[in-house]
Amino acid sequence: MKKWVAFGSLAMLFVMLFTFMMHKVDTVSTQARLGIDGVHPKVVIDAGHGGYDGGASVGDIIEKNINLSVALKLRDILVINGFEVVMTRPTDDALDNMPDAAIRERKTTDMYKRMDIIKANPDAIFVSIHQNKFTDSAVTGAQVFYSPTMPESEELAGLIQNSFVNLQPDNKRVPKKAENNLYLLYNSPVPAVIVECGFLSNPTEAANLCDETYQTKIALVITNSLLQFLHQDGTEASQPAGGESASGSAAGAASVPETSAGASGAASDAVASDASGAVGTAGSADASGTGSVSADSAAETAGSASDAADPAAGTISGGSNMPAWYPF
Repeated sequence: MKKWVAFGSLAMLFVMLFTFMMHKVDTVSTQARLGIDGVHPKVVIDAGHGGYDGGASVGDIIEKNINLSVALKLRDILVINGFEVVMTRPTDDALDNMPDAAIRERKTTDMYKRMDIIKANPDAIFVSIHQNKFTDSAVTGAQVFYSPTMPESEELAGLIQNSFVNLQPDNKRVPKKAENNLYLLYNSPVPAVIVECGFLSNPTEAANLCDETYQTKIALVITNSLLQFLHQDGTEASQPAGGESASGSAAGAASVPETSAGASGAASDAVASDASGAVGTAGSADASGTGSVSADSAAETAGSASDAADPAAGTISGGSNMPAWYPF
């Protein structure tokens, strides 16, 4: 009898070791595919706007402050989970360090310095945190944009967008590919996403976005998505307590627009150089979602112009894939 017990224990140990090794091989292959070396994956966290550039604002709610608060919470949770983290700005400061320069020059320099940080970390994943604003206060929901330069960016954006359903059950948005008005994403040499966490123009969502606990939940959504993205082992995580399926209904979903980051939501990222050296930005909303304004006027009004928008297209596929330790 003892012989069979010993044999069974040995067999179970072998199965566990085999399972671990397969999981490890898959994780390593994903890291190799992304050019990630070493044991600890690296993430560059970008808190959008900062310093003189407040981003979107509604009353006394200023986007840059929420961006930084969420980014710092995300940093702390990622570090606990074994990530190496680089912050573009850990404080309420812009990166240009040119207080006497024109706004346009300051914003362009700020953007190039953020790109320099990305390029200095070629083995990293880039995650930029922003908030949205729209003329219609009924519009809500996180929107994720992804870089067109690497297919992995779209994979990560899909995971983050799907994960937000647990925090925002009525969110029917799908990830959107960045156009050339989003300089950092459009030119990123690494997997890169912008996470527009919600709309400051909606009073209920704005109150949530200002709440420390809600901000922590956003950080958990992104962390879980990064872990899933890096492992890609095909396993399905447990349904969290209080989580909802992506198939849940949303009132008026057909009329809720998906945003295209503009002068309010992601103005600090919306700087792009063309062949003539001019700088362009995404601007106020129009019917096609392709509004534009001059660089000077966009820089001066960043945070007050509404985001461009288009009609919602499709629903998020799949259900909840959050770990059992999720607090919601």
